[in-house]
Amino acid sequence: MDASKIIVLTTGSEEKSARRLGYPTYTYLPYGQNLKDKVIIRWGNGFLNAPIENIIFSETDDFDNVINRQKSIELNVDKPKALQTISKAVLTPKIYLTAVPNKKIVVFRPKTHSSGQDFNY
Repeated sequence: MDASKIIVLTTGSEEKSARRLGYPTYTYLPYGQNLKDKVIIRWGNGFLNAPIENIIFSETDDFDNVINRQKSIELNVDKPKALQTISKAVLTPKIYLTAVPNKKIVVFRPKTHSSGQDFNY
């Protein structure tokens, strides 16, 4: 694979780690480049619309040649949904979405967090 055909799309918070891959890295769609012939690596970035010509963006759309599709990233961000999907194939911990049964010891994971911040048990 020609390395000049690979670009990375990332978020501001992941940009430093994404640059370690050694490819041109963007936190925005690089206008003026033909993305049809590029291999796109999504690095923690599922929100950049693709293809860019599509004004009404469907979540099933993505770049033609993409690693780590938008849907995969969105699923990873939504941990309860990811766990529900994974649980169809393997045993997973029980998730309590609304209330915890009396006398149960659980890990409380807020929906919005960063680096384990606000985790409780």
